[in-house]
Amino acid sequence: MKTMTKLGLAVTLLFLVSFFTQANAQSHNIRSLGCKYYKEAPNPGSGARVNGYEVCKVCSEKKEKERLAKVAENKRRNEILTAKLKAEAEAIEKSRAKAEEERLASEAAEKKRKEENVARLKQESESATRRANEIRGRYKELNNVQGNTYVKEIDGLKAYNDNEYYGVMFNEDILWRKPKDNMPIYLYKIAGMNYFEIYDRSKKLNNRKIYDMYGKTILVDGEEWVDRITYDSENNLLKVRILEEAYQTVSPDKLSMGPGDYKVEIYSTLGDLLAVHKANVEEDKAAWKKRYAGTTGAIFAMSYYLDAAKGTLIKTDTKFKVLGKQKGYLIK
Repeated sequence: MKTMTKLGLAVTLLFLVSFFTQANAQSHNIRSLGCKYYKEAPNPGSGARVNGYEVCKVCSEKKEKERLAKVAENKRRNEILTAKLKAEAEAIEKSRAKAEEERLASEAAEKKRKEENVARLKQESESATRRANEIRGRYKELNNVQGNTYVKEIDGLKAYNDNEYYGVMFNEDILWRKPKDNMPIYLYKIAGMNYFEIYDRSKKLNNRKIYDMYGKTILVDGEEWVDRITYDSENNLLKVRILEEAYQTVSPDKLSMGPGDYKVEIYSTLGDLLAVHKANVEEDKAAWKKRYAGTTGAIFAMSYYLDAAKGTLIKTDTKFKVLGKQKGYLIK
């Protein structure tokens, strides 16, 4: 009895599926090639031959609906993409405009700074010239020293420093002095010369400035502040460093016996400098092992990291006329 019931249910379902399929198919034009229910006539000579010009309205409407939906979706995506590209273009333009505004502001500030420096240095130069004339009147032995043209070092000329002022002395007489204004400033005499170097510890970059014996600021290639000044007395040559960025440690390898021999003062690329440093480290390790081979107990070693910065090395004569200029990486 149960078997008959299941069989009857299956037949009923099969009939219903067949009925609805046929009913659905009846609303289609199955004679059209474009109809989803199209079937080739079993007998080519019968009246069921398909007419290629006939259209299945149901399928056509469905396809048109799908086409319009696809067009609408593509339009929506294009609008989203267009809006995105427009927003990105506006952001780029805004960023470019801001960068240009900052560049112009920076140029204007730099121009103003240089104009102020020129005016201040002109005033300092005039004061220094008056001091020079007054000093030559007091010290006949300085009459032949004409501003920056002197080469021979003058005996008795030295830097003057106390808690409030810095300046230059000659035979214990103060030629000129300037206030420190509560800044950590100290003045040194450049060994072998009649020029003086101010060191301002409050400045992190390019914290040195050069004065002549009359208190006039000396510009190096148009720059007032520099990083380092050294004097080669044998060749009457000055070497001045001007940094573009602060020194930073550029290698994890360090020397244990000293800063090493880096051959040259400036390197075109950081890669060139690192290659030399690596070779120095290997040589340093070998020398260290050889020197202390068989030694027992603790050995104290000073370690040196490689600190470098981008900058310019300028070579000048004693009148600070630029003789040569190189840009690259300098070692601290």
